[in-house]
Parts: sequence; C-alpha cells; structure tokens
Amino acid sequence: MTESCGLEWHKRFEIIRRICLGLHYLHKDCNIVHLDLTPQNILLDDNMLPKIADFGMSRLFGQQQSRVITQNRLGTLGYMAPEYIDNGLISFKSDIFSLGVIIIELLIGSRDYPQSSEASFEHFIENVFQKWRNRFEKTSKHTPLEIYSQQVHTCTAIGLRCVDSDLNKRPSAWDIIEMLNATESENRRSGVNGRPLVDKAVSNSSFSNGKGSGQGATCSIDFAREGNSNGAEQLSTSFASLKEQMVQLAASCQPISGGGLSPNGLLCYGYASTPAKRALMEDFYDTQIDSVDGVTVQMFGVYDGHGGAIAAEYVKEHLFSNLIKHPKFITDPKAAISETYNHTDSEFLKADSLQARNAGSTAVTAIIVGDRLLVANVGDSRAIICKGGHAIAVSRDHKPDQTDERQRIEDAGGFVMWDGTWRVCGLLPVSRAFGNKLLKQYVLADPEVKEEVLDSSHEFLILASHGLWDVVNNQEAVEIVKPIQDPEDAAKRLLQEAYKRETSENTTVVIVRFL
Repeated sequence: MTESCGLEWHKRFEIIRRICLGLHYLHKDCNIVHLDLTPQNILLDDNMLPKIADFGMSRLFGQQQSRVITQNRLGTLGYMAPEYIDNGLISFKSDIFSLGVIIIELLIGSRDYPQSSEASFEHFIENVFQKWRNRFEKTSKHTPLEIYSQQVHTCTAIGLRCVDSDLNKRPSAWDIIEMLNATESENRRSGVNGRPLVDKAVSNSSFSNGKGSGQGATCSIDFAREGNSNGAEQLSTSFASLKEQMVQLAASCQPISGGGLSPNGLLCYGYASTPAKRALMEDFYDTQIDSVDGVTVQMFGVYDGHGGAIAAEYVKEHLFSNLIKHPKFITDPKAAISETYNHTDSEFLKADSLQARNAGSTAVTAIIVGDRLLVANVGDSRAIICKGGHAIAVSRDHKPDQTDERQRIEDAGGFVMWDGTWRVCGLLPVSRAFGNKLLKQYVLADPEVKEEVLDSSHEFLILASHGLWDVVNNQEAVEIVKPIQDPEDAAKRLLQEAYKRETSENTTVVIVRFL
C-alpha cells in the first residue's frame, strides 16, 4: 500500500491507533509479548478495524518479568527485532519494533526505511510527508489537508523511533497512543500548519481557552527551528528537546484570566487558566449569567479534557445552553442538571468522529438559582466551599478504585487495574466522564449533584481541574484564597501555587465570592 493507492489515510491512521491499543492491552494487562506481529497476523473486520491474531509464538511473562533470553529464534524476518535475532532477547520492545515496521509499511508500502548509517531520518520523514501531502492536495476539497499531513509526519517519526536498534529508545505502546492523541489535540487547539511535529519547528502555534462569551484568549508560542538530525540518536534527542522547549515556554506564558460581578451584586467571580508544564491545553471553563422565566441564573464550570480537547470544548459550548432549555430547570433544577449532563454526553457521542472516539472530559459545575447552590460533577475536577473559614467538599472525585465505582465497572463487564494509578480497563484514571466512547459502558457521564442553601456563613466557592488538586489540598486552597478579595487575583494565586508545587497538568480555577 503506497501513499498513492489503497486505503484512505484516515483508515490507515485508525488502524495504527487501534493496533497500539491492542498492544497496550497485551503488554500491560495480560503481560504477553506477541513475538510475531506482522500484517498477516493483523485481521481487519468488515469496518476495517484491526484484530491482533495468531498467538502461537507468544510469551507470557511472570508478574515481575519484563524480558527473557531464548535460544530458539523463531519469527518472520523483516519484523524481528535485532536484539532478538542476535542475542535471543525477548521483551515488550520486541513487539514495538515489529509495530514500527508495520507503520512504515502502511505509510510507504514497503519496509525500505533508513538504517542508522544510511540516508538521514529527517530526509526520509520529509519525503514521506511530501508524497502524502501531494496526494491530499489532489483529492476532494473536503480533505482536512493540514490535519492529515501532520498525522502522516507524526506517524512516520513514530515508526522510525520504533525500529531503533537500541530497544531502550523505542516508545511503549501507550507512549505512541499519547503521541497520536496529542497530534489531534494540537491540531484543534493551536491550529494546524502542515509542518513537521518532531524535528522541525512548530511555528506560530498557540493554545486558546474560550471565555464565557465563546471568544478565545490566545497565548502564542514560537519554537526555534532545529538543525538537521541524522540517525536514531539525533531523532530521539529531537523529541526530548522539543518537549523541553514546550515545557519552558508554557511556564513563561501568562495565564488567561478574567472576572465579573453579578447583576444583583450578590457575588463576584474570577477565573484563571494555564497549560502549566503541558505542551497542550485541554482545559476549558465557562461563566454565564442568564435569565430563565424571569429568574436570574448564574452558572460556572470547569472542564478538563483528556485524549484531546474536543470533548471538553464540546461540553463547554453546549452544557449550559442545553441546561437552560430544559423544561424543569427552574422547578426541579437537580433533575434537570442530571438529565442535561447525560443528554449532552449522548449528543457528543453521536458525532462519532475519529477525533472523538478516545476523547473525554471531566466536569464540575456550580449553578446558583436564588439562594440555592447546586454543584454537579463527573470525574476528578472538584468543588469546595469555604464556610466559616473551613473547606467543605461539595463534590466527590470519581476514581476507579472507589468501592462503589469499581463494583459498578466490574458489574458492567469491565475491570480496574493498577498502571501507575488505578485505571478503568488499564486506560483511564477516572471512572466518570463525558465522551470516552470506547469505554462508555464503564465510564458514565451521570453526575453526582449536591445542593447547599446559601447563607451568610458561605464565603466563597472554588471550582478547579485536578491540576490544582493533585498538589494542593482543600484547606490549603481555602487558606490561600481567604485574604485575597479579588477572585481573579485569588484564582491566579492558586495557579502560581500549583505551578510552584510542580503540577504536571493543565490547571484551571474559577472562584465565586459571595458578597
């Protein structure tokens, strides 16, 4: 299959991604090395979805085992890792080498990729990129040229990393999944320009986060063009260098922030949002004040995306607008909120785009109707309220290892396993979220809704994504905010504290101070 014939690009990309998901499951959940991963052993169903087959040569490792030496070197030449051929060494990285060969075949139709002493990796990547781009330019005007071109470039670079002769430089299946997801997220958040992702500049890219009005505030980031790189070592260094530049530049960006005062003068609010040390921004927030049946309604939300920003962006754009249309919103707001969460999730899933299949988003929202405060959440974005100087949690983080959540997941046929943290089916570290179509039967968007009747003892409310809560506990957040009367300044101060404590996540904070 060359770039000029055969499968359309989006199908090839989906095949690559799903093979990686299958390998991640085999390696992390089953502790199995396939050891004969070839195109012949990957079956495509009627929907062109790949299934890894033929486990006749597979090895099952013990729980603490990650490699083994064998004298029997069986397999398919051209797909066998060099350390296996030369020394009989078997590890999970043996499958990654085979995966790299398959990716390259899907890109160029052959296994003719450069070795360390041959033509530069950069030249190979650029050549594949240009051939595919030429094909895209000749096809329908509806082809998403820039998105597809950037995916081609990323997949080519990944393929070359996978076939590195040094097994320690090969990525894991999960690393590749994150790279592929990051490509989609980068395209949506920063605007695609068709330039190489890896060892070239990413010029004039940016992250943006929409305000309540839907207008985005933008923080631009420019990367210096790196010199030519030759061989696997230089390519690996290029990835590390680009990542470090992204981290440094993200840290130097000023957060997006703002605030306002309610029409009745009973509260003021402020928000602040930053990518922190992440290269991609997947957080969103929303602040809206509206009138429904003559009743003033004040709505605040924080949405933390994963697997790309598309789900979080969708929820930000549709959740509150769906809510105020609900016929029971004023008479039974608790039921209306719950039904709207689920309805918005269903509508997002109907989109069924390639970008939406793995994307998801947590959410925490606060709705104020008169003196009623209703807080709803799915996932690990959290709400706390300061009452009499004390932090009171008004939401519960939804984690897979919680007894009730784990039981629900297992009753639905899923499982929870440890992989650095507890994960649903070894993949997702939260048990409720919008989106996540492939895990939907286990990962619900059914919110928990808690209600408070506001009185003079309620001082302020904090909504934040887990980038804050990973490093700052509830009472610490309250102590930081208490002396700062301006909620926008208080929100920015929490971001500074989270960054100081080395949060590794996007961080968004909304503060509502009751007057």
